[in-house]
Amino acid sequence: MANGYLRNGLDKQRAVFHFFFRKNPFNGGYAVAAGLETLLRFAEQAQFNDDDLRYLESLTNPRGNRIFDRNFIRFLEKFRFTVDIYAVPEGSVVFAHEPLIRVEGNLPECQLIETILCNIINFQTLIATKASRMLLASGFGELIEFGMRRSQGTDGALSASRAAYVGGFSATSNVEAGKHYGIPLRGTHSHSWVLSYPSEEEAFYAFYQDISGKLWHKTGDGVRPAHAGWGVQAWLYRNRGQPAYKIKLSEETAKINIPGRLQVRRYYGNNGQMLADAIYDTYTGTPQPGSLIYSPNDPIKQKKITAYKNEEDLLVKVMENGKCIHPGNTLDKIRKQSISNLKSLDKSICRFINPHYYPAGIEERLYKHRNKLIASLKQITLN
Repeated sequence: MANGYLRNGLDKQRAVFHFFFRKNPFNGGYAVAAGLETLLRFAEQAQFNDDDLRYLESLTNPRGNRIFDRNFIRFLEKFRFTVDIYAVPEGSVVFAHEPLIRVEGNLPECQLIETILCNIINFQTLIATKASRMLLASGFGELIEFGMRRSQGTDGALSASRAAYVGGFSATSNVEAGKHYGIPLRGTHSHSWVLSYPSEEEAFYAFYQDISGKLWHKTGDGVRPAHAGWGVQAWLYRNRGQPAYKIKLSEETAKINIPGRLQVRRYYGNNGQMLADAIYDTYTGTPQPGSLIYSPNDPIKQKKITAYKNEEDLLVKVMENGKCIHPGNTLDKIRKQSISNLKSLDKSICRFINPHYYPAGIEERLYKHRNKLIASLKQITLN
């Protein structure tokens, strides 16, 4: 996709990508954010060596033509990330639909960091959340981890790609596995590819030209041949300094994204208890006292922002122009923050069976703006 952006003149297009999840893991009431330090270390050090470039230059499409343009290879020769990253601190308790990370930069860089970001944050957040639930079950007792023998390999996704090939799969989308093991490569474009073009048709055609093969794409129901239904992921691109909001439509309410350059404001009560999180768009302004927040999945679930003592925005700038600017915390401090956050949640949200819903929702103005965009897009689709 990054090659396609350069080929089609979109390499200078500014973009905003958000990382979020749609459902709290383990049918629980919360998750614990983890993996940020690993992500920042990767982003600072990432580059392509000569061996990487020779491998990429050798790849061909089904017609025998080179997949990657020479201009793209030259782009990768000098490549270093120059993105800005905003993130919730590691160890923070977080909830479905609110952004844990916001990445801002040119379109190819945002696209290139997407997969490794999801890989790192998904896995470590899942483990941290499971550990947190076990801590609750133990009554905050002492726990020791003995998981290495049963973990998914020392190299995670790489060993998984190899094992899938051994098990009978014919190809992989993991380029590193293709290089390392010689596994054939196949893939599809992400939702963000479609959003970078004025229309779906132009996006599909551009992608078809790039791969010169059978066109497949992802839908809300998995991977299907082209011409099936389409949904696009949560992100925003800016043109000449003005925000252009992009929204994903889906038959599943949970898959309709929240558009904008998002921030999360958390409210606390007199005793330090977490009361609510408001997802808002930094372009339209901060939430106003007394305004409502709405559940992305169920508009009946509303909460008015009142009777709080303190508030804070969760996403803080941790990387600027590809350089880490946040000193970070020691592992012990991160652990203490996680436990402190856990204790500031109402017990009904922490319980394992039928946990109560923590009000993490969309700020009122953004909610109304989102509904207008949805209605407008549905009207266009009907016409």
